[in-house]
Amino acid sequence: MNKKIIAFGLACVFAASMAAPAGAVTDAQYQVLVDQLANLTALYNNLLAQTSGGTTPATGLCLTSNLSQGMTSAEAKILQQGLNKDSATQVAVSGAGAPGYETSYFGPLTKAAVIKFQEKYASEVLASWGLTKGTGYAGSTTRAKFNALYCTAAPVVPPVTYPEGCTSAVGFSTTTGLPCSTTVTYPEGCTSAVGFSPTTGLSCAGTTTTTVGPAEGTLTVSDSAIFQETILHKADIGKVVLAFDAKAQDSALTVQRVDVNFSGTSILPWQTFKTLYLYQGSTLLKEITAVKEDYVENTYGSNYTLRFTGLNASIAQDATEAFSLKTDVFASPSNTASYTLKVLTNGVRAVDTAGINQYHPALDTTVVNTIGAIGATTAALDLSTAADNPIEGVILGNASSVVSNQEILKFNLKATTGNVTVRTIAATTTSGGDTNESNVISAAKLYDGNTLLKSKAVVDGGFVTFDKLNMLVSEGTTKSLTIKVDVKPITTEGYTINAAVAKTGITSSDSQDALVSAGGSDVAGKNLHIYTVAPSFSFIGGKITPDANSPSYATTEIIFSVTANGGDIYIPDTAVATGTGPVIIADLYGVAGATGTIGSIVTTGATAGTTNTYLVHSGGTETFTISTSIATTTKSGLMGINITEVFWATTDIAITNVTSTAYGLELFKSGLINLY
Repeated sequence: MNKKIIAFGLACVFAASMAAPAGAVTDAQYQVLVDQLANLTALYNNLLAQTSGGTTPATGLCLTSNLSQGMTSAEAKILQQGLNKDSATQVAVSGAGAPGYETSYFGPLTKAAVIKFQEKYASEVLASWGLTKGTGYAGSTTRAKFNALYCTAAPVVPPVTYPEGCTSAVGFSTTTGLPCSTTVTYPEGCTSAVGFSPTTGLSCAGTTTTTVGPAEGTLTVSDSAIFQETILHKADIGKVVLAFDAKAQDSALTVQRVDVNFSGTSILPWQTFKTLYLYQGSTLLKEITAVKEDYVENTYGSNYTLRFTGLNASIAQDATEAFSLKTDVFASPSNTASYTLKVLTNGVRAVDTAGINQYHPALDTTVVNTIGAIGATTAALDLSTAADNPIEGVILGNASSVVSNQEILKFNLKATTGNVTVRTIAATTTSGGDTNESNVISAAKLYDGNTLLKSKAVVDGGFVTFDKLNMLVSEGTTKSLTIKVDVKPITTEGYTINAAVAKTGITSSDSQDALVSAGGSDVAGKNLHIYTVAPSFSFIGGKITPDANSPSYATTEIIFSVTANGGDIYIPDTAVATGTGPVIIADLYGVAGATGTIGSIVTTGATAGTTNTYLVHSGGTETFTISTSIATTTKSGLMGINITEVFWATTDIAITNVTSTAYGLELFKSGLINLY
C-alpha cells in the first residue's frame, strides 16, 4: 500500500509540473518532460504490480506420510493441530487432543475428527475413491486437502514456456544466458531481453520464474506390519494373506499393477481361493474372482502368478502406503494344499512424474507369507448363565387377567470359533403346585436383548422348544438371550416354576451346515413363586456395636422395609435364632462353628395385628428393625447376624409362607465385629 501511495504522489507531482504555461517551456525542455513522464509511468506500474499479487501465508502444518489409528508420530500432532483450527473437525474440547494440548498419538478421538474432515470435504477427499463416508485413515487425498488448507500455499506455476533462444528445458538461452528451464516474463512492450520497454522504460531482461519439471522417482517395497493369516479354513471370508508397504522417493508415484506369486506342492489356487481383493489402506483397489485362465502358470501344480492391473494407486512423494491382499476361501475347496504367497522381484510397477516405470529390484524373500493346509470349517459354541439371571423371588400374577413377559431365565451363547447358526433351543422346567405347566403358563418367548425371536405355546412335561431360529452368532460375539412367560389368571397361589436350558437342548451348525455341539455349562433358573398377593423386601442398613463392659458381647441392628403387593401382608412380631414357627429367623455368621445367643425383638411403625403380627397395607411400605444382643461362648473371631427367613401371610390368622435367603435376604446383615 505504501508503494501505491508513493507512485500516486509522484504522478501527482509530475502532473502539477506539466500544468505550467505552454509558452514557458522550450522544445528541449518538453522532450525532457515527456521522457520523465515515461519513466514515472513505468515506475508507477512496476510498484503497483508488486502490490497486486499477494500469497496465502503458510501455517507450516504439513503432512508427508499416511496416518492411521494406533500410530505415534510427530505428524499425528501436526494433524491434530490442523483439525483443531476448524470447530467442525476439532479433536477435543478439553484435555488431550484439544487446542494447545495436541499429542503425537493417533487415537480414537483423532480418527473421529479425521472422519469429520473427510466428510466435510468429501468431493475432494472421498469422491475419487467412490466413498461417501469417512474412513478415519489419513491417506493421499486426505493429506492433499489438509496440506492445501494448512501447509505452505502452493505457488502458481505458469504454463511451460521457454526463454528467447531456447527450444527445450536443456542448456542455456543463446540470447539471455539464462537456463532454458526458466520462464522469462518481459515487461509490457518487450519481445526480447534486449533494450528497454518503449512503454515502461524498464529493462527488457524482465523477471524469471523457475518451473519445477517432472522427476524420476524410486520405489521401495517392504514387508508390512499388518497381521497376515497363516491358517485358513473352508468358507473363510476377507482374510489377509499378504501385505506390503510401498514408499515413493524423489517423486510421487502411481502404482499401476501388482503381481502375486503362489507356490507350493500340488497347488491349484483357483480351486482354493474363491475371490481375491487388493486394498490400499482401507480402500479396495481391485477384486478378482479368479479362474484358471487368470493365473500365469510358471510350473504346473507348484507355481502360479496372478496379476492385478489398472490400479492407479497414488503415493505422494516421500510417503508410504500399506497394501494388503485379502481372500475368500471356497466353502468346499477342491484343493486344500499349503500355499506360499510372495511379491517377487519387479512384482510391483509404479509410474513416476517423469513417466518412467519404477520397480523394486529385489523382493523374493522380503514380502512373503506361508499358509498351512486349508483346514475344515471349525466352529464352537459356549452356553453360560447370564450374570443378571433372575434370583429366587415372586412373580406377581393376577386372578382375572394374563400377566405378560415375566423373566424366568437369562443365558449367553458365544461363538468362540467360527460363525455358528443356532437352529433350536429347548427349555425345560421343574414345577410345583400344578403338574401341568399349560395350566399356569400360556406362552413362552425367547428374546435377543429387546428383540423377540420366537413365541411358542408351552408343552406339559416338556415346557417349550424354540425352533427354526436360524440365529447367526458371529465368531467372537455373544448373544444374551432371555426366556419370558405369559402367566394365566391364577387359581392356585404359590405355584413354583424354574426353567433350564441344557447343552444338549441346543442345535446349531457351522457355515458348512455341519452340526456344532454346544460346550460350556448347562443353565438352570431359580425358583420363581407365582402369587397374586406377595411382599417385596429391601435392605436399608445394618450395624453392630461392641459392649463397652465385655468383649464377648455386642448389640446389632438390621433395618429393612416390606412392601405389600396386590393385597395386605402380615409379618410376625418376633425374631428368633432358630425355629419353624411364624417368626423372622436370624442366624450368627462369621467364624465357622461360632456359637452364641440371640435375643430378638422387632420394632416397627406398622399396625399390630391380633395374632402376634404386624400389618402392611396393600400398596404400602413399612420399615422393620431387628435389635438384638449376641454373645460368644466357645469361639472367638468376627461375628454378626443376618436374616435368613421371613414368614409372611395374607391373613391375620395363619403365618405360613416363608421368604428365605434365596430371595436375596442373605444381604440383610448387621456387619461383623471381633468377639472373644
